[in-house]
Amino acid sequence: MRSAKSVLISVGTYVLAAVFAAPVLWVAIASLSTNSLLARTPIPIGLNFVNYVSAWIDAQIGVFVFNSLLVSISTAVIMTVLATMAAYAVAKTRLRFRRIFLGILSIGLVAPIFTYIVWLLNAIATQGLLNNRLALILVSSIVFIAVPLLLLMAFFRDVPGELLDAARVDGASEWGVFWRIAVPLARPAIVTSLIFGFVWTWNDLFLPAVFLQNPTLYTIPQGIISLRANAYTADYVRTFAAAMISTVPMILLYRELARRAGSAITGGALKG
Repeated sequence: MRSAKSVLISVGTYVLAAVFAAPVLWVAIASLSTNSLLARTPIPIGLNFVNYVSAWIDAQIGVFVFNSLLVSISTAVIMTVLATMAAYAVAKTRLRFRRIFLGILSIGLVAPIFTYIVWLLNAIATQGLLNNRLALILVSSIVFIAVPLLLLMAFFRDVPGELLDAARVDGASEWGVFWRIAVPLARPAIVTSLIFGFVWTWNDLFLPAVFLQNPTLYTIPQGIISLRANAYTADYVRTFAAAMISTVPMILLYRELARRAGSAITGGALKG
């Protein structure tokens, strides 16, 4: 028989899952309804698929999805590449000023973005990079890099130094050791970093709202808010349909990256 503790853990897990799933399920149901039905009943069950067509064509949610994919994928890749190289340098090489670097990283973790966003915005505006997706990608890569960097540093610290030294003795350069030995071993952490970077950037509203004022460059969060702020203020079902459309790319990419992360962990365990 299962112990009382395991039963409580299972029940708590299902309750927590239900708490998170219920709002998403309600939005999915409401996105297929009508505004009049939504105003009359708390569970507006319907099959009004025209909301999705209207959200994609009339509200141009497809443009917002494309912008978010471009920004999120680029940010996740750039952030992960920089974090992987920096983490390896700090954890496995004799990096000068290592403590200063870690101190700056700690400040970046605890300092609110509001403390430096005005300076950053002025710097971007001075260079004429407002309404520029490249500026948003670079800034997002730096703002979100701290946690993946710490994750990868912790991973590289656990890599046996003897394994890397053996490659150096065999004549491998430091770049060869990093690329051929360290990076393959760190695949689970690298994939995790990609997932974090993509999800954080996809859901971020603050930085896009600061750097992008052109509606044709809006990301998903900006686009959905603009639907409520302009012509579609009272069209809740179309806004819900847009929100559901925006979740599809994130779910698909998350599942693929999570699968690869699991494969990397399993493969590493089998080799070990």
